[in-house]
Amino acid sequence: MDKRKYKDVKLIVNNEQSLYIPFSEGDEFSFSVREYIKSKYAGAEIGDLLRLTVVSAVPIDEDRFRSAVANWVYEEKLKFRQEEKITNRMLIGFLVIASLFIILSLRLEQSVDVLAYTIIPVLGSVALGRAAGICLTDLPINRARKQMLNDMEHNSPIIFELQEAEQTTSQGTLP
Repeated sequence: MDKRKYKDVKLIVNNEQSLYIPFSEGDEFSFSVREYIKSKYAGAEIGDLLRLTVVSAVPIDEDRFRSAVANWVYEEKLKFRQEEKITNRMLIGFLVIASLFIILSLRLEQSVDVLAYTIIPVLGSVALGRAAGICLTDLPINRARKQMLNDMEHNSPIIFELQEAEQTTSQGTLP
């Protein structure tokens, strides 16, 4: 049994068409819906699952909504894979550059004493520092983002609720 907590996100829908991009061929969420869900999930602790509750006064097309969620997660995973490749290439590149500069400075230092204080070892140190920064910040963020996308794809329930229309009678106007 999965003992992780759920991060509840309520999406109150007044007009179903406002959820989607108007002129899109497929089922795509509008930018505001995507950003709203992302902002709510960003406040969750690492490992929390997303539980999306859609509240509307009239029934909405559940299949279309689920299709839009699937399309959105697919697009996000594609963007993530591209960004992950770039991060990994940068990490490898900085490690290679750092290694080359440091090895070059160590080799040349034996013949030129002043080389220990020149730009070559400094460049190697800067590249090594950037690689360490990627390891300490970017890789954990990527790991958490990957977990979030996998959870959204496989473990996040979507609940549809009908909101009772409030019936009020007016017997006059208030000043």
